[in-house]
Amino acid sequence: MSPCAKLLSVAEASNRAGGAAMSEQSRRYDRAAAEALAFRGDSHFPVLAEVPGGMHVLELGTSTGYMSRALVERACTVVGVEYDPGAAELAAAHCERMIVGDLDDPELLDELADERFDLVLAADVLEHLK
Repeated sequence: MSPCAKLLSVAEASNRAGGAAMSEQSRRYDRAAAEALAFRGDSHFPVLAEVPGGMHVLELGTSTGYMSRALVERACTVVGVEYDPGAAELAAAHCERMIVGDLDDPELLDELADERFDLVLAADVLEHLK
């Protein structure tokens, strides 16, 4: 199974899971996503290729942090926002700060009002918003 097909399979299982199972599903998704990104077959690879090193990045929808990890490897600093607490817990290891909440909530980003970013990244997240 290709890394991309594996990622889709894990994502589908993750969508069906809930509660404690979600944390394990998040870990599996993270491994599959990182493998797909390394394989350069992931939809995020072209986005990552355009990010210069050393940027201060606001990543909307970090999922488990596989993009955050890749950004940090490029000497970027990352502030992450993620809806799923289990995924956010994994992503937090790669972010200087993690905000857990719903991007559809207009007050969610109030705490970032005075912070400036070089780049706001929303890869594969906009289609999930209402």
